[in-house]
Amino acid sequence: MEIRALQGEIEQVQAEAAVVTIFEDKTAPPESQSVLDRVDGVLGGLIQSL
Repeated sequence: MEIRALQGEIEQVQAEAAVVTIFEDKTAPPESQSVLDRVDGVLGGLIQSL
């Protein structure tokens, strides 16, 4: 039981790290970055609700 809980936490951290990596592209133009920021917020909320 405890192992499953830890596995879930590890998977969540990996998913959050992937989202941060994808949406931290500072070379994107400002209008694209604002869209990426909104998508990042939505995905972050979805990940936390899992």
